[in-house]
Amino acid sequence: MRKLPIILFLIFFVSCKDDNLNNSELRLKEGLYEGSFHYDTLQLWEFFGIIDFDFEEYASGGVMHQKYPNCALTKGTYKITDGTISFSNIQIAQPPNGKITDHQSELLLIGDYTIDNVSDSTINFWKNSTKGKQEYHLKLMNSK
Repeated sequence: MRKLPIILFLIFFVSCKDDNLNNSELRLKEGLYEGSFHYDTLQLWEFFGIIDFDFEEYASGGVMHQKYPNCALTKGTYKITDGTISFSNIQIAQPPNGKITDHQSELLLIGDYTIDNVSDSTINFWKNSTKGKQEYHLKLMNSK
């Protein structure tokens, strides 16, 4: 009878360790996310796809309110750890193509952002930049 509490404690301890391992590889649900990008006076539609740990931004929202052509669209990889989402291995995804250095870096989805909220169907994240806060508010519209 005395072994039961010890066994329960060991099961609890091992299951907590497994949860920590899973948190280190948190990923977004695969599919298409749509929402908004706010920065300085810009308030634009944002649209991107997630496959595994890869992402790619797409044009959306009509001519007047989409992120492109005001901002270059990017693609690359992402990683979520400790309340931060990091976008790396960045390339320009769609026209005007070119090099990263051809574009204003504060208008690119690149680097580390603080996550405000993440769930099965939404993610909100932000970072401070030259002209204030860059904010992304996205909802899963179509999952695979």
